[in-house]
Amino acid sequence: MNQQQNEQVKVPVKPMTNGDGNAIMVLVGERMGLAPGLVAEATRQLEGGNIHPMTGAAIEREAVALNDRLRVDATLIDQANAHVEDLKAQFGFAERKVADARAHTVSVEARDLAGVTLEWAVAKCEDLPVARDPMGFKSGSEAGYWIWDKAPKGIQTKIGRGYTPSTNPAQGWPIIDRERPHLCPILLNGAPAYEAWLDGKRESRYYGETALIAAMRCYVASKLGENVDVPADLVHEAGMDQARRSPSPGL
Repeated sequence: MNQQQNEQVKVPVKPMTNGDGNAIMVLVGERMGLAPGLVAEATRQLEGGNIHPMTGAAIEREAVALNDRLRVDATLIDQANAHVEDLKAQFGFAERKVADARAHTVSVEARDLAGVTLEWAVAKCEDLPVARDPMGFKSGSEAGYWIWDKAPKGIQTKIGRGYTPSTNPAQGWPIIDRERPHLCPILLNGAPAYEAWLDGKRESRYYGETALIAAMRCYVASKLGENVDVPADLVHEAGMDQARRSPSPGL
């Protein structure tokens, strides 16, 4: 196992007015796909530009309307709060902890990836916006790693629950159709299984209980290598502290 520790840097903050809070709420609405008005004006205010008092009052009305739409749903409230904290940091109203490029990781062989660690690795290969605990729960079912696209109407779903390409054909098969690995049904220790490999790389075969699992392991290895640095807390969550090599058939 290779483990590295995050280093964090604090960034100075500036005071936030009520008007800034209203402007942030407008941008939260945009991120959540609610199509609020006055987005450009709210952005200009947060960037330090001059805003006419009547425009400020209109931004406040928009913020109040957005709050009324969101407060009826606890899940939407949690998502909005996460966006608020991120926007406060983006515009300098809160400390943003900047981690260096190294992460607290564990090296896992691609053939051993399973469950949430495999889904996470596929998300990284797909260059999806992966975020750790974006809503700040710290523990429980809503913590963990998410696909967290901040763009308006962007996907926000938990890895291992809403994003499961190694078990969900609707997510996994488009990758297979694009990457076109070879898939062959086999018997693995007497049980039905699959092996997967890419053109010209028959010696680098990856196995799985299903075609999706075998193909996703093969895909991850082709993009990230045979050893993948996975977040240590994700490995712990998946119960893979002692990595278990998938058995290979005696071919």
